[in-house]
Amino acid sequence: AGLDQGICLNAPPINLTGTPINGNWSGDPLVTAGGVFTPSSVGIHTLTYTIGSGSCLATDQKIITVYALPTVSVNDPSICAGSQATLTAAGALGQTPYTYSWSPAAGLSSTTGASVTTSPATSTSFTVTVSDTHSCTSTDVSSITVNPIPTVNAGNDVSICNGSGQNTLVGFSPANGTWSGTGVTSLGVFTPSTIGNVTLTYSVTQNGCTGTDQIIVTVINPTAANAGVD
Repeated sequence: AGLDQGICLNAPPINLTGTPINGNWSGDPLVTAGGVFTPSSVGIHTLTYTIGSGSCLATDQKIITVYALPTVSVNDPSICAGSQATLTAAGALGQTPYTYSWSPAAGLSSTTGASVTTSPATSTSFTVTVSDTHSCTSTDVSSITVNPIPTVNAGNDVSICNGSGQNTLVGFSPANGTWSGTGVTSLGVFTPSTIGNVTLTYSVTQNGCTGTDQIIVTVINPTAANAGVD
């Protein structure tokens, strides 16, 4: 009946060859009389090859072990444009140890290993294949979402007189961002306290990605008024 062998679950059917030829196979519902074995059930399958009849009947047995498939799962990260994503695969079931391969190769730090990195410019996908010690495989797809960094305009540089009290900044976009820097509130109200240039930053966060822009506020002393001598 030939040598015992192992095969992965759901692999293509195999054609068994007994010697002498023209015998019949039996003993398991996964094999046909003509020797076509379909590995659709995990476990040990004992097959019998029979040839001849009556007192000339001869038999031999062959054991086929159908291995369970491993499984693999991988994360689906969301990153900001220009940032790096880490893809981490985790194998289970099957028979350890596992090996991992990734595709397509372009843009990946490596095509092997449980963890790889990439910095895609746009949203993209990578496929990981896990293989166990029996060379049985399974795949999963990591979908990476690349969010754009908001385009931010803090407005024009301005000059403000010292001692003028609270000044509300205008001309920034998009709305609902946050101001930071010396003398400014998060809502963009600036109160001068000293002469000179002050750099203020306007930040906007969308989908976890932050864009910034800056303006320079020049704080000057007001010109003293002189109406002349009485």
